[in-house]
Amino acid sequence: MISTGFAQQFARAWIGAWNRHDLDAVLAHCADDIELTAPRLPAPASRLRGKPAVAAWWARALTAPTLTVGPRLALTAAATLTGTDGVVLLYRSGGRLRAQTFRFRPNGQVSHTAIHPLAPRASETAHDLHRP
Repeated sequence: MISTGFAQQFARAWIGAWNRHDLDAVLAHCADDIELTAPRLPAPASRLRGKPAVAAWWARALTAPTLTVGPRLALTAAATLTGTDGVVLLYRSGGRLRAQTFRFRPNGQVSHTAIHPLAPRASETAHDLHRP
């Protein structure tokens, strides 16, 4: 079982590393064989495996040539949820709510993470979804 203390400490460290644009600090939380899934990843599986592949993808958000994205990247925590072997971190990025799930190895390293953007409901407008 993941403790509330571990989850809160992890969330602070994860968000802090991203907000400092410190890829090494982000990757320090990850197992060598980490798996990342997210809708914006390349097809066919929207999945990356291994720290080098995940690092290369995340580096694009933090370094050139995406300088128009990197300097503005900032995460704001909304909630941290705990489970048996994982954590769900709800945060805002660019005004958009996201959920990111993390599964951990017994040594505390992230073995799998998945990014889940908010799915709009038919009744919501684009303006409603992008409020801070």
